[in-house]
Amino acid sequence: MGHLVYLLAPTAISEFCEGVKEEVRENVVSLDRIDKIHCTLAYGDIKERDMDGAMGLLDRISIEDVGLDVAGLGIFPGRDGGRYLVARVHKNEGLLGLQGAVFGILGKYGSCRSSYYLRPGVYDPHVTIARVDNGLEELPSLEVVPAAKEVSEFYLAETNDHLWRVIKKFSLK
Repeated sequence: MGHLVYLLAPTAISEFCEGVKEEVRENVVSLDRIDKIHCTLAYGDIKERDMDGAMGLLDRISIEDVGLDVAGLGIFPGRDGGRYLVARVHKNEGLLGLQGAVFGILGKYGSCRSSYYLRPGVYDPHVTIARVDNGLEELPSLEVVPAAKEVSEFYLAETNDHLWRVIKKFSLK
C-alpha cells in the first residue's frame, strides 16, 4: 500500500489520451481507466500517525497557474521492465512549484518512492496512457493537441496495486 498525490487530467486531455490508445491498441498490454488518467506529483508512504500533519501541510499549499498542457508523446521505461506510452506535459512554474511542495511534504511525513521522473529538479511531468509491448516502434503523430488547461485541485489517494481510494481533495486557491 502507498499514497499517491496527483492532478486529475482535465477532460480534454483524458479524451486525447483515449484517442492515442485507440491508435496503438494492437500494442497495448494494459490500460488505465479514463477516470484515473492523471499526472503524478509524488508517490510514497505516509504513516497513519503522520497523516493529519501531512494533510494539514498539503491543505496549506496555495499555488496559482498550475496548468496541464500536452507537449508530445514519449515512452518511459518502467521499474517493472515494462514500457509506458505517455503524454508529456509542458513544465510550467506553477506545476513545478506544486510538485516540489508535495514531494517535500511526503518526504517529511513518510517516504517518497521516487522514480527518476518524480524527483524535484528532474521532474518530468506526464500522463501515462498505457503499458505497451516492444512492437510499438513509432509513436502516433500529434495532429490535434488539447489546449492548456489550468487545474485548481489535487488529490491524495491510498493505493493498493491498481485500486485507489481518494482520501482528500485539496484546492489550490
